[in-house]
Amino acid sequence: MQTHNTLFLGAITALLAGVGCLGNIGLDGSSTTQSDEALGGSGGSLGAGGSLNPGVGGEAPPPGDPPPDDPPPDDPGGGGAGGTEAPPVDCSGIAQHPAYELCDQSATHCAGVFTNSAGCAAYCAAAGLQCTASYGGDAGCQKETTPLDCNANTGHQSDWCECGPSTAPPSNCPTDPQNPPATVEQHYTQATFAPRSSWVLTCTNYAYTAQYAEHEACDSLYSAGSGQGTATFLLNVNPGQYDVYIEGRHTDNRNPAGMRVEVNNGTLTQVIYIMQKDNSGQIKMDLHGTYCLDGQVEVIVDSSVSNASDSVSRVRIQPS
Repeated sequence: MQTHNTLFLGAITALLAGVGCLGNIGLDGSSTTQSDEALGGSGGSLGAGGSLNPGVGGEAPPPGDPPPDDPPPDDPGGGGAGGTEAPPVDCSGIAQHPAYELCDQSATHCAGVFTNSAGCAAYCAAAGLQCTASYGGDAGCQKETTPLDCNANTGHQSDWCECGPSTAPPSNCPTDPQNPPATVEQHYTQATFAPRSSWVLTCTNYAYTAQYAEHEACDSLYSAGSGQGTATFLLNVNPGQYDVYIEGRHTDNRNPAGMRVEVNNGTLTQVIYIMQKDNSGQIKMDLHGTYCLDGQVEVIVDSSVSNASDSVSRVRIQPS
């Protein structure tokens, strides 16, 4: 019986020694437990003796943060800021212009050639866009490699224009913290018309140039004649960066060359031609451009260069 007990205890000793839970187990059943130092005590892994060694100081490391289920609320995601995408640009204003060629377009740009010396600023404004690049060009969608200034008056019959949404700001325009930029606008009844007889002002809710006597019945100060004249708007703005808009009625009988509009402010003079000739019959707000402005701004609807009909209902200048 003693022999069987001895063999049994020996087998148990070997088994426990292999697992490493005890140091030594004697034949009499006594044990000598290994100390923490003997087991290593300071590691960060499951070591000899099968114990989880928590590391220096005996504290377990904090568990890792679980991955978030959702992106943070201010994460714009794939749609850009706020998770929304900008609407695609509309090139139809260029395509409908008889002197503009629409040669390329996408959701973010329109490109092509003007054939009436209008300039790229006017070409792009027909679609409510800004000129982003300009090159020499010719009719038939021919693009040259020579870069040009978007706002320069090149005097060319044709140039290649590339247009996109306004990227304003960034703005280097000076501002006054005590008088921040603010929207101002002026109705056509506040403008100065010269000569008054070329303009029809009281027949409807907008002003327009005309040549024929049929309008005299509803506007006694209008006289049939050349249909040529100017409408001058004077507005005052706080310093800042602004978008200048001209509102008027679009119809089929408007000026096929576009309405010439000049913006003056200090040393700034910008002239573009706004296309109002379409069959919509709607009063529309057309972007003239984005400028640094301060103080008095003069906006001139210049119909003196053509006897074709132009229209204006108001001018709006708003921070961009």
